[in-house]
Amino acid sequence: MGKGKKTNMIECWFDGACGPKNPGGRASYGWVAIVDGERFTGSAIVGSGTGMSNNVSEHAGLAAVLEFLMARGLREREIIIRGDSRLVVEQINGRWRAKRGLYIEQYRRAAWLAGQFPCLRLQWIPREQNAEADALSGGSAYTFHRPGRRRSIRSRSAGEMTRLSRSFIATVRA
Repeated sequence: MGKGKKTNMIECWFDGACGPKNPGGRASYGWVAIVDGERFTGSAIVGSGTGMSNNVSEHAGLAAVLEFLMARGLREREIIIRGDSRLVVEQINGRWRAKRGLYIEQYRRAAWLAGQFPCLRLQWIPREQNAEADALSGGSAYTFHRPGRRRSIRSRSAGEMTRLSRSFIATVRA
């Protein structure tokens, strides 16, 4: 991720997660935006149970960061948004069609919002390059394991899960 240097380009990252089962689990997202060297983050739960999936949360995460940018009056700025969901990136970029699925409503919302930004680029990145948005989404919580036991996001506070996720990511990188 960027180092917070002042630049004209706005850089953003988004991610979504659905767990402990997908579909049908708890869908949540996280996003990061760097605007003129200042870092902003957001996360939320989309919903849980029937109708939720990782694709629902990924599209909702993209829509949320676009809504943040729009609310701050940044539509005319040059923006790059990165995400590790190839489906979302290819659909919003117009290379893949959105046919049907649990995510279709969130796709339509994200696509409409993306169309409001004339200088928007959406780029796919590998999951390893999306660690902060992943941690904010709770995605790391669903894959965090220690020998002999599994950590669940439901039994931990968001702050504690972020610390656990960062610790896990640091361990993997070492």
